[in-house]
Amino acid sequence: MAKILIAGGGIAGCGAALALHRAGAQVAVHEAHPTSTEDLGAFLILPSGGVQVLDELGVLDALDEVATPLSNMNILSPDGGKTFVSRPLAGEGAPRYRLVRRGALCEVLQQQVEAAGIPLRRASRITKVSGELGGVEARDEAGNDYRADLLVAADGLGSVLRSVVNPNDSGPRYVGQLVFWGFTPDRQWGSTDDMHIIAGENLAFGYIPISSGTYWFARVTAPEKSREELAEMDFSAFLAESLIALPQEIAATAQPYGANSYDLPFVSQWSGGGVLLIGDAAHAASPATGQGGGYALEDAFVIGKAVRDRGELAEAVGSFERARRGRTQANIVASARMCTGPETLADAPQGSTLDPAEALTQVQWGVPLPA
Repeated sequence: MAKILIAGGGIAGCGAALALHRAGAQVAVHEAHPTSTEDLGAFLILPSGGVQVLDELGVLDALDEVATPLSNMNILSPDGGKTFVSRPLAGEGAPRYRLVRRGALCEVLQQQVEAAGIPLRRASRITKVSGELGGVEARDEAGNDYRADLLVAADGLGSVLRSVVNPNDSGPRYVGQLVFWGFTPDRQWGSTDDMHIIAGENLAFGYIPISSGTYWFARVTAPEKSREELAEMDFSAFLAESLIALPQEIAATAQPYGANSYDLPFVSQWSGGGVLLIGDAAHAASPATGQGGGYALEDAFVIGKAVRDRGELAEAVGSFERARRGRTQANIVASARMCTGPETLADAPQGSTLDPAEALTQVQWGVPLPA
């Protein structure tokens, strides 16, 4: 039985814990935060692949206690007054998308991890790793030592452990846009449980009315802000100047949150020294395509299947990377182009998309990974 440590108790980390536990591995999760992850009202859209993973892992019913199914995507004119395109979000026969607060999703996953009897060590940030596959030694900030056969680094965009695998890692890149989000109890704009998208010059705006109100987001082209500038910035005033018509009206109904938008153009190595990067630690895209949460869950599921299907951990790690690298890299490039134009990341590997049938096989437990 493989002994596997997971650094990070978020979406990718908890998902991987559940999948690896199902595959028969001995798993423990180390989460840096002492309680649950603070989300500042952040929400995400889970595409069909991520929803399928949660269904396969037996988590979907718990998710649906805190999530809202979504039906259609409507593309609107810049002022929000005219619908250009309306189409279903999910493909035929695929699970419906879900809208969920990030913190609520993490809480559901952490509860499922603990219910499965998997140790979840809070306030334990793994910062040092040495050794190799089959003999990994790890240490957290408190000086506690741990040993395992593999350490799965699911510690996010700002991963501490990415430098173990990539010593010359350049870190995240600002993609040229600030991202804002918020929630208002008003829900007077458009059809409920549909995603409405408005694209304009140098910005994008989206809103989703649900039974309790309206979630919204905006991406606005602007220079990167320092931490101090973000802390002092009047997001409401900035949006009032940047948005027009309906987007301005919706954004004015609630105090917004804001942040810089980043990605990882290309991480050359996903594994080394007994560490495997997954989720945003390996392939973070900007928020534009809205695939981050779904792809993190797909990663989690595939590493579980790889450990189940391969006799050796080295073969499992290689199988995981072959299955996931092309799909995730294509998303990074596509998302970056939505932010800063068609030439963005032209010199980076472009990745390769999967047709829907092939993508579905990655998120079905009963279908083995390709050799």
